[in-house]
Amino acid sequence: MAHGVTLGPGRVADLLVEGDGGTSTSELDALFERASAASGDLRSSLELARSVAGEIALPGHGGTAGYFETLATLAAADVTVARVVEPHVDAAVILAQCPQPVDLAAIGAGPGSTWGVFAAEGAGVRVDAVPDAAGWLLGGTKPWCSLAGDLTHALVTAHVAHEGGGVGAAPGAGAGSGGGRRLFAVALQQPGVVAHPEVWVARGFPTIPSGPVDFEVVRAVPVGAEGWYLDRPGFEWGGIGVAACWFGGAVGVARRVVAAAVAKGDDIGALHAGRVAASVVAAQSALAAAARAIDELDSPAADGGSGTPDGADGGRPPRAQKPVGPPDAGGDADAAALLAQVTRTIVRRECEAVLREAAHALGPAPLAMDAGFAARVADLELYLRQDHGARDEACAGRMLVEAARSAADIDEARPATPDEAGGSASVESARASAPSAVSSAVPAAPAAPAVSTTPEAAPSPRGGAR
Repeated sequence: MAHGVTLGPGRVADLLVEGDGGTSTSELDALFERASAASGDLRSSLELARSVAGEIALPGHGGTAGYFETLATLAAADVTVARVVEPHVDAAVILAQCPQPVDLAAIGAGPGSTWGVFAAEGAGVRVDAVPDAAGWLLGGTKPWCSLAGDLTHALVTAHVAHEGGGVGAAPGAGAGSGGGRRLFAVALQQPGVVAHPEVWVARGFPTIPSGPVDFEVVRAVPVGAEGWYLDRPGFEWGGIGVAACWFGGAVGVARRVVAAAVAKGDDIGALHAGRVAASVVAAQSALAAAARAIDELDSPAADGGSGTPDGADGGRPPRAQKPVGPPDAGGDADAAALLAQVTRTIVRRECEAVLREAAHALGPAPLAMDAGFAARVADLELYLRQDHGARDEACAGRMLVEAARSAADIDEARPATPDEAGGSASVESARASAPSAVSSAVPAAPAAPAVSTTPEAAPSPRGGAR
């Protein structure tokens, strides 16, 4: 019996051992079957994306575990299907989080729209946004735009000039030099949008071309203020959502290893099964801890605007229309960033360990003669390259160092209590016993199995192939 992927406590066998029959009863089991049925069919996958966006629990406020479980279940069924669904769901959440109304009717977005999120940056290319009398125009080239030729709409980041600079300049000609980045909603099936699927030669996700897109002076509508997209807490939660997809893909590989161990019935097969189980549970634990931390960090949604314009649903499902509240303080924002960095690193490492262990356990035959398994491995290997590898780990370390320095500065500035003035407690012991706001939100990494020590992945742009 096919089954979904949960983050809740339970027996490891429930996650990795597939039964011989029975009827699926849970929502995740049913989702697994729907994703399996959509395998190999882009239209069905996009229809599933619209459906899932209307059903999925939003991250924050107690729903984060369900959000991650949905994405993981999709990838456990088919990594390519998850790769199609996740950006559409992410776009729905982003629009729901937006504190200002978004005029999606101006770009023809409706209930049947399909969405991507194009936020990557690349050397030598950029997209600029400039205002005109009718709104905003985009120009330039954006790299890593998945399914740009097949989707109806996308959320696209662009460079904008600071006030007094770039207004009236031609987009795509460096009009945003010196400015920040802002998010825009764009109709992809309009003149001036030119996708380049021909450059995509990947063996992973071969049906999801993610080449560059040229925007040749095209109309767009803003989504949030300048800097809002990157500063919002949901940016970090979306990054962990991608890691949930990695995790689900690795669960599918691990299930194959366990099934092979059952068939062989020898100690070597059991060794491989035990190792992949340890890696899967480590990643599962990190995602579960992150989900709890996110629910604690997110404040209740404030009353006010969302991405939905008055009188129109903007193509977003009902569940995605409740705004998601941001953390209240800068410390929470730092905690969110570190939480995402560490969680993604743990999940990426354990997924790589599962792939490596599966290669030793199963040998070349399934990679050469089982189209479904070979596609899963190739997809997951490419998907994991969205992680920054060593750069993300170094970034996490820098944030920890900065948090420690900030905590030390606070301690030095704090007046001594009567007990401290009397010598009963030292500043040093107070520092050692008081965790920072950032470090307290990081999930404890489970002890890694011996096989999880891998060379670092080559760095890639954030959102690469997103």
